[in-house]
Amino acid sequence: MARLKEKIERQCPFCGATVTDADLFCRSCHKLFPEKDTLFVPGTKKPPEMVIVSFRNPIISGLFSVLGIGLGQYYNGDTLKGILITAFFILVSFGLPGYEYDRVLFFGIWCAGIIDAMISAVRINRLKRSFGGTSPLFWIEFVILAIVLILVASQARELPLVLQNLFPMVNVVIP
Repeated sequence: MARLKEKIERQCPFCGATVTDADLFCRSCHKLFPEKDTLFVPGTKKPPEMVIVSFRNPIISGLFSVLGIGLGQYYNGDTLKGILITAFFILVSFGLPGYEYDRVLFFGIWCAGIIDAMISAVRINRLKRSFGGTSPLFWIEFVILAIVLILVASQARELPLVLQNLFPMVNVVIP
């Protein structure tokens, strides 16, 4: 007959709560036990009591990238990636120097930004890369997009003309 392992209980040295011998930290006061202080959280050089784990939702990250180019990268804290994707998208949208407008490149950069944001969020959730917080550029771009949306909504009659000027590939029939 198999023997069940007996859980050895002990007291937390910080708050006195009852914990098992296998616990690395107290579930009441959330402090790390002294003999386990050599452990580190994967992807960081910090002990578990010093790391705040923040999860990123890949779906929300992807939706932010759909709404605004680079917004999903800023949401994940990838400021440099967000700037690069936004810069390439703007260059392609308004025509690279010496090149014509290319719809494949236009949508390719957009889709690459969406996929990258979702993959980055999954890597953060699996602790394969550290997360330092949402980039401040997230809120700047978010506010700019909100202002543009308000301005476009206020000029609803001229929306087809605005879309045709911004995105030449959109075939808008203007009555």
